Amino acid sequence: MAAQFGHFYQSDHCVPARRNNRTVRRKLRRGWRNLDHCKCLALANSMVENSFCSLLEILGRVLHKRNTRKSGYWESAYLVGIMSSTRLDWDKLRVFKVVAELGSMSAAAAKLKESAPTVGRKIADLEETLSARLLKRSTRGVELTQAGRLALEHIKSMTEASEAIISEVSDDGILAEGPISITTSDGVGPYWLAPRLSKFHMAYPKIQVKLDIGENSGNCSDGETDISISFKRPKRPDLIVRQLGTVHYMCFASRDYLDTYGQPSSIFQFNEHRCLIHKNYVEQVENWAPKTAELRDMIDFAFVTNSGASLLQSCVNGGGIALMPSYMSSVDPRLVALDLPEIAPINFWLAYSERVRSMPHGRITIEWLRSIFDPETIPWFRSAFIHPNRLDENPALMGGDLDKVL
Repeated sequence: MAAQFGHFYQSDHCVPARRNNRTVRRKLRRGWRNLDHCKCLALANSMVENSFCSLLEILGRVLHKRNTRKSGYWESAYLVGIMSSTRLDWDKLRVFKVVAELGSMSAAAAKLKESAPTVGRKIADLEETLSARLLKRSTRGVELTQAGRLALEHIKSMTEASEAIISEVSDDGILAEGPISITTSDGVGPYWLAPRLSKFHMAYPKIQVKLDIGENSGNCSDGETDISISFKRPKRPDLIVRQLGTVHYMCFASRDYLDTYGQPSSIFQFNEHRCLIHKNYVEQVENWAPKTAELRDMIDFAFVTNSGASLLQSCVNGGGIALMPSYMSSVDPRLVALDLPEIAPINFWLAYSERVRSMPHGRITIEWLRSIFDPETIPWFRSAFIHPNRLDENPALMGGDLDKVL
């Protein structure tokens, strides 16, 4: 497509803007009549990739004068050229990104801890620098213009590029140091995350991990914690949220208990047994599998606790049948997985702020957390339930080298 304009630029250099303006404009008018506006943007991006920034600026100006009714297209083409050839203030780009994502000047000011007039001034300065209107202001907030959407895409790419630089440098351990706080529940924290910290610290000895175990995940937005792992998806728009996997709750007992009282053939025989449960699991009953939600009403639990350690100890010492995550079968060999279907699949989520992701030790910790819960290599956290007994019978179900992460 760019070949249609190949008769007036050289392969490795921009056309000198001032010297050849008149010639370029004439040839642009001649060639542009045959292009639709979708091709306009494709050509603009092609030109940027080949370093035709000055030409692109002229192109935008010609379109502006020639067809103001379709200004969205010329603004986009013009903006690409300006952003490629102008030194921009990263602070103003960052402010624009927050405003665009939140859709409100006041909300962005609160997040950035700056006054609303300051935020407005920075947006105005950025629009003046780019010679393009980025936001449409109204009583309901702000909306992105065509040029604003294009600018946001470029800013996101710039953010990702800067994070990649930090990540690559951090791989050598140059910048990977400092405290990082993680908040999670009484389960995945003590029994899955904590046992794997020793290998993490061997690789990154200068990162200090602060692990907070609680029923409620900390607020990443307000700085209560850096990273949270929770069973309720955070809804704050300023947080980065990723699903880590699915925890499958099932039934366990000790060998001594089963030898004494026998193994139930159905969950609806649980009223004949002593049953143990964590307080948090009871409160998640709306997420339980069909029919099993009736258990809470039909079973008089012998032991209810808010302590995962207490639940485990009671179970392995013959206390009764306990409802626990399937991964517990790899935590304590004294647990016997009952040959029954799962009780409930519950998704869990990883959340953190842009600030944490931009820190070298924050990014490293995030990647480590995703690796130790990776469903591709760890069967316990896949969306489909895999019974521990099936793993013993068919190790190929693991789908990866489980020993590397256990």
